[in-house]
Amino acid sequence: MKELIKNKNLKYIFLMIIFFSISFGLWNNFRLLWLEENSLDPSEISRVMSLATFFGAISIIFISLKISMTNIKKLLSVTLLIRIVSYIILFIGYQHLSTRFIAILFIFDIASYTVGYLAIYPLITRVIKDDKVYSYRQLTTYICQDLGVLIGGLLLGFTIGNYVFNYNSFLLITLICLVIALFSLSKVKLNDRVHYKNVSLKDYLKAFKKDKISNIYLLYIFISDLSYNCALGMQMLILTNILDISSKNATFYFLLMGIIADIFGVAALIGYIQIAIALYLVYLRKKKN
Repeated sequence: MKELIKNKNLKYIFLMIIFFSISFGLWNNFRLLWLEENSLDPSEISRVMSLATFFGAISIIFISLKISMTNIKKLLSVTLLIRIVSYIILFIGYQHLSTRFIAILFIFDIASYTVGYLAIYPLITRVIKDDKVYSYRQLTTYICQDLGVLIGGLLLGFTIGNYVFNYNSFLLITLICLVIALFSLSKVKLNDRVHYKNVSLKDYLKAFKKDKISNIYLLYIFISDLSYNCALGMQMLILTNILDISSKNATFYFLLMGIIADIFGVAALIGYIQIAIALYLVYLRKKKN
């Protein structure tokens, strides 16, 4: 925590993370309903999200081999800029854009988010290498994503004068958050004189083949993510269309689940979970004796 207070670059990075995460929490919660309002049926929405996720994965593989650590800030800036431009077009073209054009913009959006999200950790390592800081980054991300969900839940249907907050309003708020995130990132000053050597695909595959623990972990991630997305990839539509739950109540359900996860995250970060497990093991040992 001391590093975060003292390091100016780290402060701006965490400010960027805050607005980056709020924007994702808000938009991710309502983007499927926004697509539905733009005359896309569930099968079309599923295809759009699948294509976007696929191109996101391809982008990560390509960029990880071509972009060096020296250019990581530029990469993150470009991904934010692509998302900002995409959101401006989606906001202005609300209920007037063709399905194909919306799909293209969503592919750019999700691919850019995926690459940008993964670029944050390397950016932090350019400033400081500390596992504790990474833990703070993860916790900040989760809490701010839940804050984005909360903002959406509170504002949905809220009226100011003759203006009613709808899904397109959340797109505008998301856009504003990303502009602030990009501005915060522009304040980060890195030493670009330091050069980092890129890892070739051949060396990467050789190291990957030897690292059995990473292979097992990646297999676990692949199976768990595949299972989760097959079952709950469109959970907002499942709750609103099939279970007939209002989007506001569904939002607060997601928020509750997120808060519970955040509580466990905070407890793990400050050591309460480890202490509880240790005390329980001592209790079992005494009981056995």
